[in-house]
Amino acid sequence: MKKIFALLLAAAMTFGLTACSSSQTTAATTAETTVEATTGDISNPSVIIRLGDVEPMSEFVKSVENGEMDGVAVMIEGVAEKFGSDYSIMEKDEESGESYGVTYVVADFEDGDYPEDGEKIWITGIVTVDGYARVINVPDSAKNYGVLND
Repeated sequence: MKKIFALLLAAAMTFGLTACSSSQTTAATTAETTVEATTGDISNPSVIIRLGDVEPMSEFVKSVENGEMDGVAVMIEGVAEKFGSDYSIMEKDEESGESYGVTYVVADFEDGDYPEDGEKIWITGIVTVDGYARVINVPDSAKNYGVLND
């Protein structure tokens, strides 16, 4: 029940962030964000977004919001942010000031285990799209989550 509630909150926050975004991104996709077939193989993610890759992150977020990434394995580096009770991994475009992010849930984390806002992290997980809920599920923090060193 706790996870369902977390997913519902994640969906609400995702749509809230989308509503606040005023950027008009192009329809072009990059090689790293184009996915021809979904896969749940977390050891070989279909989408890899490195820290500072703002355009691939914005395209990925659009694809997730459109429900196109359900079941896709991803590895993302970004900056941790908490919005209400949701945890997101973000990229910020320094020129425009726009931020792009997606909510994630680490299966074996309690609330106090998540990183501080602004901490640079990486996650590997499976995108889950269920109704309005759009979240990256990270199954095991020991293998699929870490803090990036500067």
